[in-house]
Amino acid sequence: MTGGAGRDYVDRKLSEMERELRNYFKAVFKIFHKFMDEHYFDKLILIENRNSAIDDKLDTLEWLSRYGIYFSTDQMSTIYLKFKTYY
Repeated sequence: MTGGAGRDYVDRKLSEMERELRNYFKAVFKIFHKFMDEHYFDKLILIENRNSAIDDKLDTLEWLSRYGIYFSTDQMSTIYLKFKTYY
């Protein structure tokens, strides 16, 4: 009988740990997503700025292509259209 009670305790603790771990990863993902969004807007500003050197703009496109997997399709389309419009 004690084996069943012990197993229930372990299952309950594992469920709690799993829940905590999921919440932790959700929080980390939110922080990462916010970080990427901030960089996205910084990159858009750089592309739109006529005073920025073309090397900086090409570096921006390279950065965006490397980390594009983390952006939405709309964000990537906006970047493409901005660059196409200005250059």
